[in-house]
Formats: sequence, C-alpha cells, structure tokens
Amino acid sequence: MLLDGRITSVDLSLCGKFLACSCKDSSVIKLIDLKLNQAIATFTHDGLRIGEHTRCAFSPDGQYIACGSGDGSIFIWNTRTLKREEVPKMHSNAVVAVKWHPLGQAFVSVEKSKKFFVWTGF
Repeated sequence: MLLDGRITSVDLSLCGKFLACSCKDSSVIKLIDLKLNQAIATFTHDGLRIGEHTRCAFSPDGQYIACGSGDGSIFIWNTRTLKREEVPKMHSNAVVAVKWHPLGQAFVSVEKSKKFFVWTGF
C-alpha cells in the first residue's frame, strides 16, 4: 500500500486490525484496515499541521485517534463515527506526541518545548 506524503508515525490498534498513519505533506491521518489492506478513513482539519516529528496514537479500545499539530492544537477523532472531538487548546508550541493511558481514561500530550499536559474525560 502506498500513502501520499511523508509518513511521520504509525500506530497499531491493540486488536491488531487497524493502523493509523500520520502523513506530513498532506497533513492527514489515514486509518488503514489491515485485513482489507486499504485506507478506510482519512482524518484531517483545516488547522491540522503535521510536522516532521508529529506522532498519532490510538486509544486502547481503538475508538479514538489523537494527534498533535504544529500550532499547539490536539485533534481527536472517533474512529466509529469519524467525527472530531473538541479539545481545548492548551499548548503554545507544536505538539509532537500523544500517548493514551493503558486503561483509556486519560492521555498525555507533549510539545516541542517539553511542556506536557494530562487530559482526562475520554
């Protein structure tokens, strides 16, 4: 399978059926069904700016994909409804990584300047 743009990260869902790929040049996240070997959804937003070091991550139950943005925003999409969840902007620099808690109730985001936030309520 060939994707458009430079891939900055991949994350495999815990069930092993799906792959999330963040693509820099097109600033999109592709949701790939590994059994079908094809992209089944594309997540994007006007404000999403995927940089060279941007990482995306599945929630443990696979219901959400989170990704940071070059402007300090965090984007979360529901993989079942394909809708974007609202997340307040707390970072002032590029968010380079997000990581979910193993039980899924929280995640952490970190920006280039090493500031991090812990988010709850998901």
